Amino acid sequence: MSDMWDELEKKYLFGEIVTGLVYLSKEAGFEVDIGEKAFLPKNHFYIGPFHGDGIKLVGKRFEFKIIKFPKNKDKDIIISHKAVILERKLRNSFDYFTRQTNSKIHDIKIVPGRAKGLSGNQLKITGVIDINRGL
Repeated sequence: MSDMWDELEKKYLFGEIVTGLVYLSKEAGFEVDIGEKAFLPKNHFYIGPFHGDGIKLVGKRFEFKIIKFPKNKDKDIIISHKAVILERKLRNSFDYFTRQTNSKIHDIKIVPGRAKGLSGNQLKITGVIDINRGL
């Protein structure tokens, strides 16, 4: 395996953000260069309904989370832009909550984890966080 493949696997395991260039629009999603070929399903770009054929995304860079990493290069790496947006919203909500409670909560511990099964809109975010993966 290449050094880039190994680096992307580490980013997947630790839930780190990757930057990629959208280079091809397909019916079900987009092909993205993150150092290796990756696939971005249409429902994992932004939050809410997807409008248009995505041609305006081609040639642009975005941040992504790797949500599925194959054992070998024969299968696509699956990425999500939605996971990055939802994680930021969740972090902002948490920061707001802790400011509102004047830091009275002392038993909260922040640990690395990977967001799974996320859904949401501007009013509510729900999801499951896997904190055991990659630790």
